[in-house]
Amino acid sequence: MSERQARRLERFARARGLIFEREPAVRRTPLEFRRYTTQRPIGWFGVPGPTGYEVAQRHEVQDLGDLEHAHTSRLTWVVFTLRTGPAGDAEALRVMAEMAPRCWHAQCTDGELIVWTRRFTRLTSPRLWKWLASAHDALTPLLSRSAQLDSAARRQRASIPRSVER
Repeated sequence: MSERQARRLERFARARGLIFEREPAVRRTPLEFRRYTTQRPIGWFGVPGPTGYEVAQRHEVQDLGDLEHAHTSRLTWVVFTLRTGPAGDAEALRVMAEMAPRCWHAQCTDGELIVWTRRFTRLTSPRLWKWLASAHDALTPLLSRSAQLDSAARRQRASIPRSVER
């Protein structure tokens, strides 16, 4: 990502009261998305609040032998922290199945609802953020405070050097 793009994402975050990082040290790509050879962070947004959530994007390359045979994709994902057990997980997945746009997928892992797509999505898309606000409203009874957005996580992000996990 160029410095110009990073500044644009920072301005977007500041205007909306979001936390922005190019790559947060506390949060790594969810495990199921780590199979790519090279991962380049595009951006991470933390949406503060009592039931805040995270929105992130990476550009990924799977090396298939040479440069002409590489698979690239852009992965966009959203993480909501759930406060409920298996029954709440099933309800969260049901809500997402009803309201997620085409080509978005959802799964629950370790108390988190992860909603993701490999379809090209701009992180600053008004349509994306309108949908996320609606999804957050629908999921609010099932959500908990995200450990990634509390003050301890902010202090940890400030003191840990950022690196791309491979």
